[in-house]
Amino acid sequence: MEGLKKKGIEVFFLNRPISDILEDQLLLGVQGLIAEYEKAKILERTRRGRIHKAKEKGIVGSVPPYGYNYVKKSREREGYYEINEDEARVVRLIFDLYLKFQSLHRVKKELYKMGIRTRKGSLVWADSTIHRVLTNEAYTGTGYYNRRQSVEVDDGRIVAVKIPRLDERAGKAFINEVSTWMQLDHKNIVKLYDANVVPLPYLELEFVEGAEVNGKLCRSLEDLPKPVDRKTALKIVKGIARGLSYAHSRGILHRDLKPGNILLTSDLEPKITDWGLAKIRATSSLFSGFTPSYAAPEQLSKAYGSIDQRTDIFQLGIIFYELLTGKNPFEGQSLEEIAGKITDEEFEIPMPSDFSGSLRRFDRIIARMLSRRKEGRFSSVDELLAELEKLSGDVETMIES
Repeated sequence: MEGLKKKGIEVFFLNRPISDILEDQLLLGVQGLIAEYEKAKILERTRRGRIHKAKEKGIVGSVPPYGYNYVKKSREREGYYEINEDEARVVRLIFDLYLKFQSLHRVKKELYKMGIRTRKGSLVWADSTIHRVLTNEAYTGTGYYNRRQSVEVDDGRIVAVKIPRLDERAGKAFINEVSTWMQLDHKNIVKLYDANVVPLPYLELEFVEGAEVNGKLCRSLEDLPKPVDRKTALKIVKGIARGLSYAHSRGILHRDLKPGNILLTSDLEPKITDWGLAKIRATSSLFSGFTPSYAAPEQLSKAYGSIDQRTDIFQLGIIFYELLTGKNPFEGQSLEEIAGKITDEEFEIPMPSDFSGSLRRFDRIIARMLSRRKEGRFSSVDELLAELEKLSGDVETMIES
């Protein structure tokens, strides 16, 4: 309202005039807050609906990317995209021109010379339009962004190829950062064989076969049904901790430990992947350098200090908690709620024993790993490993008795 007044705009309320007296102004403020709250709820419901539709492989929105037509849904079927052959030829031409000239401006000039028009009929193509074509998932095969595809290379080895999703700014840091990953050689770390930025940023990785659990192939911890038994949880967490200990001894942090970044062998041996990608994404204008629901307090608020090896310990604590209980300790309906729980020292995390009395021995180690203040956590992964080994002995004794 103040903003409208400053612009010389007078507002009239038709249902009930609002005077300048304090009570009316307070009422107006409360009504505004309620309206904002309702708006936020509608936006959140819309966001969740779009996410659900995308997960179900439905089309979100009806405006197709250049090169496609949108066929409206009917009673018999959902809407879908079909290729527009004329526009598809232009898309292929744009890629050919960019490979030849390596310049958006030059591509624009060539399209103008050829008399090729945009979808709106203009002969002048904007650099941003050409950039969107070159980076759109619909054309670049980036439906495989952050997925792994196994291939056989010249020497007969099976490797996994991954295309990380990066913008132009992050792409420049790509080779420099992943080179540290190439130096890591440990049984609990996915081996990086090669990386390049041409024609797209890609990683050539050790192929990790996954484990079959209850008839389901689990490539990573994300796929693994949870909770798992205590012995399996300890085995997996100790394996991750050993990989972290090795990397930390070489001054390398992970920064984005989460179930999707822990691959599994056939005997449930964990292997940590995506080293350096969190740091690369932190330079991006599009992505944060971590996953919010697995973030440490210091990644969300400067009040908790800077990132160090104890950040990885906190993230491993969340993974450990999930393996034991089947729940994320900071579950929430929105990113704001999740971040609030992680950074709020007043929010009490339910301990594993709250889910099952048999998990009481895990309460102390979980509480320490998930301390909001870094000083309350284990000072190093080696210290954590010593505690895990002691706990493994206790659990073995309990199982035998």
